[in-house]
Amino acid sequence: MTQREAGEHSKNEFVTRISVEITEYLGNENPVKKTLTIPTWADKAGREMKLNFSQNLN
Repeated sequence: MTQREAGEHSKNEFVTRISVEITEYLGNENPVKKTLTIPTWADKAGREMKLNFSQNLN
């Protein structure tokens, strides 16, 4: 087991534990249309890889 898997960390790192109540969000999965702006280089790379950005963001 690595240090990360064991939950250990080095002297120059810190760990922040958070708690989130996700039940407020479960079941509320109605899609909302949004416009997304990405950098030109990401658009070019995505097109070269034939990525469907809309499909990948769903």
